[in-house]
Amino acid sequence: MGWREWTVSGRRTIVDIDAEVTSFTSSGCGTWTTDLSPRVTPGTPFGDGMYLVGTEVATGRYRAASPSDACEWAVFPDVSGALGVDAWREEGRFAEGRWLTIADITERDLAFFSSGCGEWTADPSPVGTPVTSFGAGTFVVGSDVEPGRYFAESPSDQCTWALVARSFQVGGTRERGTRPIVDIEPSHLGFASTGCGTWSADPAARPRLGTTFGDGAFIVGVEIEPGRYHAANPSEECVWQRLHRFAGEIEGGPHDDHVAGHGVSFIPYVDIAPTDAGFVSTGCGTWSADLSPRISPGEPFGAGTYFVGSEIAPGRYRATEPTPECRWWRVSGFRGEYYDTGDVLFPKDLTDGGYARAGTAIAEIAATDTAFFSHGCGEWGTDFTPRMTPGEPFGAGTFLVGVEIQPGRYRAWPADATCHWRRLSGFSGFFSSQLGYESVDPRMGPAFVDIAPTDVGFSSRGCRAWSPYEAEFDWLRTSFDDGTYVVGASVAPGRYRADAPRWCLWERLGGFGGTEEDVLALVVSMVIPEQPAGATIVDIKATDAGFRTSRCGTWSMDLSPVIRPGQSFGDGWYIIGSEIAPGRYHATTPDSCRWKRLSGFGGADEDVIESSNVDTRAIVDIVASDTGLVSWGCGGWATTATATAER
Repeated sequence: MGWREWTVSGRRTIVDIDAEVTSFTSSGCGTWTTDLSPRVTPGTPFGDGMYLVGTEVATGRYRAASPSDACEWAVFPDVSGALGVDAWREEGRFAEGRWLTIADITERDLAFFSSGCGEWTADPSPVGTPVTSFGAGTFVVGSDVEPGRYFAESPSDQCTWALVARSFQVGGTRERGTRPIVDIEPSHLGFASTGCGTWSADPAARPRLGTTFGDGAFIVGVEIEPGRYHAANPSEECVWQRLHRFAGEIEGGPHDDHVAGHGVSFIPYVDIAPTDAGFVSTGCGTWSADLSPRISPGEPFGAGTYFVGSEIAPGRYRATEPTPECRWWRVSGFRGEYYDTGDVLFPKDLTDGGYARAGTAIAEIAATDTAFFSHGCGEWGTDFTPRMTPGEPFGAGTFLVGVEIQPGRYRAWPADATCHWRRLSGFSGFFSSQLGYESVDPRMGPAFVDIAPTDVGFSSRGCRAWSPYEAEFDWLRTSFDDGTYVVGASVAPGRYRADAPRWCLWERLGGFGGTEEDVLALVVSMVIPEQPAGATIVDIKATDAGFRTSRCGTWSMDLSPVIRPGQSFGDGWYIIGSEIAPGRYHATTPDSCRWKRLSGFGGADEDVIESSNVDTRAIVDIVASDTGLVSWGCGGWATTATATAER
């Protein structure tokens, strides 16, 4: 990857071509030469171009005295041409525009480049006496500007500012839009801004202790009171943040001022704490502390956020006309704080919730909830007149067990989308009320569920119609493909072999409740494609409730040997006696080799006699009483000269 194309007509460009580089291309650069004779003396002023640190420019702090609007500069730790623009910003330092025109060149840097910045000088003298009122530009804290809290009262829509934490590298910028505030601390090296107008340390013109305010940045306890606020007409771009300081967001540094916040066009409320230093919002319109009830408890209500107690009473509610976008949440507050789960940030303010893409939705609102939010669910009410007679087929939605649907085993064919279902202990939300859950790919055939008499509710989407499963009308198979089967009704118990062992998943099930306890055994069989392989084998027991298989090809009771005893063989599943003779075997090309001697093919821990996981030469002694052998990543197996029938 080459460097960015810098436009510096008539000025030298430098590149390192290493010995391992096989080719080099350039265009419009003129003649390249290895003559790197210094063009300037370190310590003297220099203009735009690329310079070697140490031989042409000395380390130190430099200022561009008369930059143009197109000024851009970069300090590189490497001039090999191997770094792209994104990497420069991480490994080196980069800035553009006349508002950031101070650069620190350090001993770690190899080259400095600038374009449109005019002459750089190492003169460290300040612009003047440190001031508490200044406009756009770049300033050294302590010599150009005094530390303190500053306000920009007449910013443009393009107002952008940055605090410089180290080596005049911009750690973070923020477009405030209106009414920006910044805390410049003695530990900061510099401050830069553009489009913000005049910054002043005098807050005299700012409002005091209001409970109604618009977008912008505000000091809590000075300009706005702590408390709960509502944005009546937020835009889709509404974003707010609670702040513990006005220091921007310098990534990875100690000056991150973000306490909590998020985009809230769907829940336009915030709880501002007395300990917050400030609050900032954009696109949210007017915030108000007026939380007067809009409806009376007991009335039906639609989409939006409602306060529990003053607007809606605790209890069980049903929405009968949800759209595919229906979502609902029980809300504990409006702090804007999150749990970091490692994969996603989950709001702490959301106690629990659910969704329904069709049919009906049911939610249980607790007296301890602060508010309830829904979107796309239609009107919520307390009418729980049964929508169907127990025993009838039913489709998508949320239903009351024992009132609308009876306990028992049900089967549904997935629609075009994935079939999702949940058994529920209540309706307080899918996280706290979920007893069992499954997601069934439409290519996997029918979905099954066992609804227990103790279940309170059942919810599904994408599953078409559910009907009571009648085993007597099913047909018994001894050969079958991917899908879920009822043992003894749709698939016979016995030993089966699959004909597609490259990547295969199968489960023996003790029930269809969608819980971990229902899975008696789960096996993922993976075999290196280049190696000869034995097909996957399973023992389906008469006591199993079900069997599920995916990408295993066709299962059959044909156990004809795939190899003869004494032959070399690859990874896979094999039967001792008919396919592998007892004896000592070694793996010829192991790569994270895993093997198991088996007493059966049930896939459970009790079926494993002995196992091993090695990266080097693998040896296994197979005895006559073994039922099977399975291996992954072992390559080929062969007998040794010291084969024995037993240990």
